[in-house]
Amino acid sequence: MALIMSTSLFAQAFSNDACYVVETDEGKEYVQRFEWQQIDYIQKFEFHLEMKDAATGLWTETECIETKDNHIEIPLDSGIYQYKIVVFNLLGKPELESEWIPLEINKVYQPKVDSVSSPTVYLEDKDGELTLSGKGLLGSSKLTLWNEEGIAFDVENLGSDDKFRELKLYTDPELLLPGVYTLTIENEGGLSTTFTPITVKYRKAWDLDVAVGYACVLNLFDSNFKNYFGETMFPFGAGAKISVMPIKKGWGYLGFGLNATYSLMNDLEMKPVETGYELSGNYIAGYFDIIYQYPIRNQKKNNNLRAIFEGHVGAGLVLLNDITFHFPHDINTEPFNILYLSAQFGGSAQYYLTKRLYVELNLDVTITPSIDMNMGNLVPTVMIGWQF
Repeated sequence: MALIMSTSLFAQAFSNDACYVVETDEGKEYVQRFEWQQIDYIQKFEFHLEMKDAATGLWTETECIETKDNHIEIPLDSGIYQYKIVVFNLLGKPELESEWIPLEINKVYQPKVDSVSSPTVYLEDKDGELTLSGKGLLGSSKLTLWNEEGIAFDVENLGSDDKFRELKLYTDPELLLPGVYTLTIENEGGLSTTFTPITVKYRKAWDLDVAVGYACVLNLFDSNFKNYFGETMFPFGAGAKISVMPIKKGWGYLGFGLNATYSLMNDLEMKPVETGYELSGNYIAGYFDIIYQYPIRNQKKNNNLRAIFEGHVGAGLVLLNDITFHFPHDINTEPFNILYLSAQFGGSAQYYLTKRLYVELNLDVTITPSIDMNMGNLVPTVMIGWQF
């Protein structure tokens, strides 16, 4: 009596339903191994293999092999197959027969990278599109960038040409860190290759910005300015700024700098007769700042800087210098100085006229607490600067 065996009796040696044939330059064919359960006291196994015609959908037998072993190796081309195993007893009669087992053979390609359009990715550019040239570069290839610490970064496959010789990819520079990377390309069937080095860096490791310009001091609070000087705005001044930005990431730059302001403090009008004096002096302030910058680049002009937005906070000193009371009849007091600790916070916007030259609008709030007064000033500054 013939028995129809289940597929599980003749288990495949591979773990999934698809196997692969490698296409190489030498034209080597891939040999697929089939393996099933061993059965004792039989005469032979008979292996039947059929291939499906892609156009008609009809099945054609391509192999009928007799063997006493429970495995067989056959070179196969890509296509859709089905196979079954028939067991013959010691009398040479078919006794057991498996169901037809489906099998799909997919043609795969060994990827090879000969060159990369730009093996260096500049983080300022925010342009992570590269073109690979080689062989076996598919639109379905899985791409991964690995840094030297073994951290993986996803890469988007933008597609390949018809001959699989060129492939475009994109990786977001804002997600990358400066360093040397290895690109892996993996096709179906586990065929893969690597390309190294791909270097990720900034065009400049750090920036040095120097700017000078006009500054105005506006007193926000503390009545001493109004009481003694008769004014809360001192429009005759200058400002200077130096910034060093050694930490450059995709999300922005971090650095430090020095910020200085000078303003001439003169009583512009004589005090009332009962007061009978005018007051003069100099306002000098200097701060050490911690700075954050976010650059905006011009995508149409080689990604040159278009603008930088900045926020900063710092601490420093305020010096009221050469403070002198002037009385009628050319009577003047001896000049004196007062030094205070102070803090400031503010922001600025830089607009680049050329690759290096920029104009900057800076706005700071300074707070100078002391026993005899709590001075708060608003300091707008318009400057012209140069990035080295």
